[in-house]
Amino acid sequence: MTTDSTRGPPQVRVLGAIVVGSAAPGLRLRRLLAALVARSGHVLSLDALSDAVWGDDQPAVPEAALHNLVSRLRGLLREAGDVTTTVQTRPPGYLLDAGEGEVDAQVFETLVRRAQEELADRPDSAASLLEEALSLWQGPAYAELSNEDYVRPEASRLEELRGLATEECAEALMRLDRPGDAVPLLQRLLAAEPLRERAQAKLMGALYRSGRQADALEAYAAYRDVLAEELGIDPSRELQELHEGILRQERRLDEPHPPVRAPATGNLPANLPELVARDIDAAALSAALVPGAVVTLTGPGGVGKTSLALQVAAMLEPDLAGGAWFCDLSTLSPRDDLAYAVTSVLDLQAGARADALTPLLAHLGTRRLLLVLDNCEHVLEGAASLAHAVHQRCPDVTVLATSRAALEIAGERVLPLSPLPAPAAVALFLDRTRRRVDGFELTDDNAQPVAEICRRLDGLPLAIELAAARMGSMSPADLAQRLSWRFRILHGGAGSANERHRTLGALLDWSYDLLDEQHQQVFEMLSAFAGDFDLDDAVGLVLAVPEAGQAVDEGVVAHVVLGLADRSLLQVTRSGGATQYLLLESLRDYGRQRLSARDWAAAVPRAHAHLVARRVAGITSRLYGPDHVEASRFVTAYLDELRAAHSWALVHDLGLASRLVGSLALYVEHRIPAEVPQWAERTIEAAPAGTPDLAGAYAVAAAGARFTGDLHHAAELAERGLALVGGDARIGGYLRIVLGEVALFEGRLDDVVRLRAEVRELSAGEELGAIAWLPELMGPLVSAYRGDPVLASRQAEAIEEWAVQLGSGPLRAWALYIRGEARLDTDPETSLELFDAALELARQERDRYVVGVALVSIASLRGRHGNPAEAVPRFVEVIGHWQAVGDWTHQWTTLRSVVDLLVRLGRCEEAAVLLGGLRSRAGAAPVFGADADRLASVGARLAHELGDDAVAELLGRGARLTDDGVVTFAGSALVADGGAAGLQPNR
Repeated sequence: MTTDSTRGPPQVRVLGAIVVGSAAPGLRLRRLLAALVARSGHVLSLDALSDAVWGDDQPAVPEAALHNLVSRLRGLLREAGDVTTTVQTRPPGYLLDAGEGEVDAQVFETLVRRAQEELADRPDSAASLLEEALSLWQGPAYAELSNEDYVRPEASRLEELRGLATEECAEALMRLDRPGDAVPLLQRLLAAEPLRERAQAKLMGALYRSGRQADALEAYAAYRDVLAEELGIDPSRELQELHEGILRQERRLDEPHPPVRAPATGNLPANLPELVARDIDAAALSAALVPGAVVTLTGPGGVGKTSLALQVAAMLEPDLAGGAWFCDLSTLSPRDDLAYAVTSVLDLQAGARADALTPLLAHLGTRRLLLVLDNCEHVLEGAASLAHAVHQRCPDVTVLATSRAALEIAGERVLPLSPLPAPAAVALFLDRTRRRVDGFELTDDNAQPVAEICRRLDGLPLAIELAAARMGSMSPADLAQRLSWRFRILHGGAGSANERHRTLGALLDWSYDLLDEQHQQVFEMLSAFAGDFDLDDAVGLVLAVPEAGQAVDEGVVAHVVLGLADRSLLQVTRSGGATQYLLLESLRDYGRQRLSARDWAAAVPRAHAHLVARRVAGITSRLYGPDHVEASRFVTAYLDELRAAHSWALVHDLGLASRLVGSLALYVEHRIPAEVPQWAERTIEAAPAGTPDLAGAYAVAAAGARFTGDLHHAAELAERGLALVGGDARIGGYLRIVLGEVALFEGRLDDVVRLRAEVRELSAGEELGAIAWLPELMGPLVSAYRGDPVLASRQAEAIEEWAVQLGSGPLRAWALYIRGEARLDTDPETSLELFDAALELARQERDRYVVGVALVSIASLRGRHGNPAEAVPRFVEVIGHWQAVGDWTHQWTTLRSVVDLLVRLGRCEEAAVLLGGLRSRAGAAPVFGADADRLASVGARLAHELGDDAVAELLGRGARLTDDGVVTFAGSALVADGGAAGLQPNR
């Protein structure tokens, strides 16, 4: 409330000490007032207010005691002459109805919002508004009550907004060329919150522009020491660059406006959810998201945490070199490895048997980006562990988590997101209703029912949107009357998190009860989907559950599904002309709870798993054909459903689990994903001896092990798979392809020829598709390695003709690459043209395998037959590519060529260290043929240039490096010779 001596005695203040009249009231009265003000405009139940006032020490008759206390508060308000602020009785409790301008907190927020709108064009006006806003503060928010449960979220929000307002005020003063006035503001803020990097940067800039360069440098040193002592980290790169600029007295620091950066790439959706009345929350959240911070946005389900996180991420992304990345954890289970899920989102891989966290941290540790972990509450332990690891190891990565509970880790900053206050809730209701009903406006007839709806729904955006969706079929008065009937049991809906959850659950009960039995059953079945689904999937799932007793056909089910979309129980999205449907997380959880009470509940996840398995088997059969790119994209987008289906099958049907992952063999072949081979390994581990249908799991697990560098394990898995394959020619063929490639890596060319012949024999009587053609690629490679380039070239040209006839882009890319390999030593210029063509086509086809091997050959060719310096950036690129996809087998092969390049560049010491590192790698394939001759020549030259003793010492130094250390060393050696600034994955 305000204090204004011109109006009579002091009234009520909530930003500082809470007083009424000329003296502070008793503690219980102050608690009552604080609880009501913290939820001004919202009804608080009797239970919630009793808990706030008395805690565990409840009076004998709480209702009567609370009534007496409210009467005293009303009397004090009248005594103070405040006639615009009243405490109203509203079932199931009381509501504080404050007049406009009577609550300092609301005045403060309004001033800050206006100032932010003025800052860019009218910094003088913004400064005045912010100074007025800050002058309202007379102490900490809610004074001695700030740590009480019922006001802590609001007090924390106000304090954060106070810090933001101070920073914005300093920015306005700087724009007005008054840096000296900004300094004391920022110093006071940092004295209270020394880790605010944005304020620290502004203070350094203000000191420097005030002619106090030494003080600016001292401020940086002090901040660096605080970070080291409190968090064990260094200042962000941006702050370090500012420090260096101050040291050099760069002229750019005298500019009032920072330079605008080019937008960075991430994975945020193109169409972001529209927010209403969340500007202050967005500003507070963006201010908290400094580099290295872990911020958890908490609040009840349906409050809009995800929408706010996406909006703020989009706001911050232009200033993030590494972009903003959104990771939806809602489809995961507590037993899933979150690090693998995040690597999938970042389009990275960790290797099928490798620890996903280590390479993930290595990737993030060199980047400045925002990582949004959405829907953490059901995987809280895993999310906390991951966020803690990122916080400790990646100083320039900001983590934003959304959850119904805090992560409870060191360094975490929790920002509660409260339901919308009454005016904002009404604004949201009007916005969403106007999308349904053209020309809808507030009138004297509907204003009160609309306000009642928003109050009774606790200002939860999801609840309000669902209510607005009914405006096409009923009036606000009808809806308000129905809500009153349905929510009669909601005592204390705003008093605690659990009660808020019950409020949302009650709303969903009501939405569900509006459906007829047929719509209810279909809604429950659709909750089995983990992500987006199309109409065919929805219809197929429902028809696959005859236990539900619905005698319906496809048309009837489609009509019901569309009816659910019309009722906003399904979200509708469109991409590339295709329509997809999605159940919001809360609705999905609710549907699954309802489904669990059905006698036929167990049939739904089973039908879902079988549906997904059939769907993906049909899609993957199109890989390596004319529709390859579309099929590959579908599988990538379908990973949520695949994960859910495999998780169910892992417990209930191991044969299905194996067939599902086995159908992904060709996807693994061209995309090299780590998560899918991990599913295969888990299936094998879960299977007791004698379990049938495991050949598919062994095939995909072997494929993954082949890429991660464990060739022995890959061969072992493939042999076990062959022992179980039975009459499945497709899986049998793929297992032999993996064994053939292992043999090729190891130089066992006779085995390659034998396995190729076995696949040919299998395909004679079967339609194997791409699996019949993939082993043909080995033929020209064997010929080339045996020293017959003419035969190799002829074989590769024949494969290219077949690929054109099949319409297979990936096979044609392979053929171009192999034609280049065949001409490598006899016609390097033509080889380079072929490799470039293979690389371009592989990128179009999204084939990571061909992209990598083509890059290696291009780099090696430039290094051996051209200017070695021109090969450096290509090698940097391909090392980053293999690092991103987790392919250690090809990484070691690539680094052998780097040894040769370093020698050609005259960097013999680095070449010797790298050679020592490669010789000690257990997972590296043996060297044979021309590669062995080249390495032998390199070793002889190193001995000649450096001497045997020096070479031995350098080889030993390399042997002591870890796998990651070898890769890092190679990258550093290349960069030192003028290569790229770092290893960047090629996707």
